[in-house]
Amino acid sequence: MAKRKVFCLGFTKTGKTSLDQALRKLGYTVKHYPSPDRVMDEAKRYDALSDITVIPYMEKLDKRYPDALFILTVRDVDDWLKIMPVHMKKHGRLTSTAKRMRTEILGTTGYNKKLFRNKWRAHIARVKKYFEGRPNKLLVMNICAGQGYEVLCPALGVPIIEGPFPHGHRMLVPKGKV
Repeated sequence: MAKRKVFCLGFTKTGKTSLDQALRKLGYTVKHYPSPDRVMDEAKRYDALSDITVIPYMEKLDKRYPDALFILTVRDVDDWLKIMPVHMKKHGRLTSTAKRMRTEILGTTGYNKKLFRNKWRAHIARVKKYFEGRPNKLLVMNICAGQGYEVLCPALGVPIIEGPFPHGHRMLVPKGKV
């Protein structure tokens, strides 16, 4: 039986790298951060795509792959707002593609707490509304809060595997920083 296509619609720092590793452990081929101009082509080549470059193609991917599972990775918004300045500083030099994607998805290439909070809420609401009434199409997963194979495997229709869920990146937030 062919694997169900998987497309991750989560923002940066929401457990997507951990999800990628888990999918690979389940036998999926995964492309993390596909080129925004090649998402539809990469979807043909890989079982799963993840990162913000996938987000603008949600509707097209849904139409082309009607049996696909879309995963919205989330975390506590306040924790996300704390980690984003650290992440953005770590990845300070942006390619023109990264600048374009950050502007399209987050509204800016710099850190803006109020704007990011609004973009976060709007994105989650948009994705949930788009998949409303189709519960087998969307999995909302909070990997950062400890959700793992017990949530992912049933959504994929595969047996739950034993062992810890992968942890792709761990960024520490400096105390007192927001």
